[in-house]
Amino acid sequence: MVPHLRGYAQHNIRLHRRVNVSRTIHLHSGIIILDPELETTASTITCSDGKVSAIDQNAPEGALLVDLHGQTMTPGFIDSHLHLMLGSSGAGDVDLSTCTDRNMFQEALHQGVKTIADDQWLIASGWSEQTLGESPTIDWIDCIQEVPVLCWRTDFHAAIVNSAALQLLDLPALENIVGGNACRYGIVKETALWEFVAPLVPSPNAEQVTSRLKQLARALHVDGITLVGAMEELQDVENYLFPLRDSLQVRMRLMIMDEPTVENINRCNHFANDPLVHVTGFKTFIDGTLGSRTAKMYAPYCDVDSSGVLVAHALLEDLDDWVQVVAKEGFAPVVHAIGDEAVGISLNALEHIPSDLIARIEHAQFIDPRDTNKLQGQWFGVQPLHKESDDAIAIQAVGKDRANRLHAWRAMLDAGSYLSFGSDWPIAPHSPIEAMAVAIRSGLTSKEALVATTTDAAKSLREPLAGKLQIGSFADATVLSCNPLQCDWDTQVPTVCMTIVAGVIQFQKEQAHA
Repeated sequence: MVPHLRGYAQHNIRLHRRVNVSRTIHLHSGIIILDPELETTASTITCSDGKVSAIDQNAPEGALLVDLHGQTMTPGFIDSHLHLMLGSSGAGDVDLSTCTDRNMFQEALHQGVKTIADDQWLIASGWSEQTLGESPTIDWIDCIQEVPVLCWRTDFHAAIVNSAALQLLDLPALENIVGGNACRYGIVKETALWEFVAPLVPSPNAEQVTSRLKQLARALHVDGITLVGAMEELQDVENYLFPLRDSLQVRMRLMIMDEPTVENINRCNHFANDPLVHVTGFKTFIDGTLGSRTAKMYAPYCDVDSSGVLVAHALLEDLDDWVQVVAKEGFAPVVHAIGDEAVGISLNALEHIPSDLIARIEHAQFIDPRDTNKLQGQWFGVQPLHKESDDAIAIQAVGKDRANRLHAWRAMLDAGSYLSFGSDWPIAPHSPIEAMAVAIRSGLTSKEALVATTTDAAKSLREPLAGKLQIGSFADATVLSCNPLQCDWDTQVPTVCMTIVAGVIQFQKEQAHA
């Protein structure tokens, strides 16, 4: 679903946007997990000028002293896969995720249309067949006739548009594009949706986007997030993310969705030395999603006459060329692949990429047994908070045998793969704690879950100064109510008490300490 930004308006929370004049902070009287993988700890840590400067030493004169009151500090949480600009500009302000029938759906649209400007489309998001009990149709959307309407499915790989929007489309041409075969009925998916329909939607104004990004940054801090791996377009990076980096105070490692042309490579290199924002890779898509039945499977789905679709460079059969161009320029090739055939294609394409580039496969929800011998050493960006909604439809969509292979994180680790956790926000909530809880209930250890949220998440984004707390590393940390490596996650889920970025407290929950 596409949740509203959560947490930053709660009465028991303070948000800090202050500058520590001394730029030195000394934290003490708690458990400090320095390296989640090695499980090394300390009792004090000192940070100066945005980096860790001392461990288990006395506080320097003039330092800001912070009493942890026995709580546990970890390296800052990392969300290795989200969409900052999509959630801040493209998802719209109408949340359909809580609608359970046609009447609620249409009422949400009627309320939403009252809030938009005359030159805007009405954009809504978050619906799913599971929540509604059926698939919405153009008849539902045509309750709004005065403006074009686009309603994103929760996965953002399918949408329903109204008749006013259809009038703006070249339907005969669109029908021949992947995902456009049902466009006359208001249903658009994949390439047809993203390359031919979405570009027609007027962008929100700069003030709206800026405000939403600042709200998002505050919400990320509330969830303990200090660094993100963001899938973005270069124009948005140049217009918003880079200029706003100091006010957002979230480190961004970007995977660019533009083509890796010479011009775009040069534009990416402009951010190369910035500690808050720089480009680590380029991203392409291999297939769609399970929910939209566009994830590419080796065998057909059980409930539709299709095995999914290939898109972008996989469809054009030049994926190997794209991978080589990206790698030659020193960037990580990052591919979206959900279906088992799409994952198989991705594994083959990335097989000979130098390991230091950290080529990643995102999602990898299905892996066929024929491809398990290729998993050793492969990096996967996975999203534990997709599991519940995917499990609900898996047997109907792919049958019991393949459903048992869905989100097989335990098997992936056992085969020698590396995992980094992300949310895919705005498709799922940006809550690392909730994601770790799901992973632990699904067979991972608490250590494996924490490593995937810190140490390995940083490695997957090619950021050596994050994911651990050691001399010279970024002074980015998350303080939790209890030790995530020792608590019983079934009865005592940790909560975020403080978030620190570059040695400055960005969020602190009110405490009852005397």
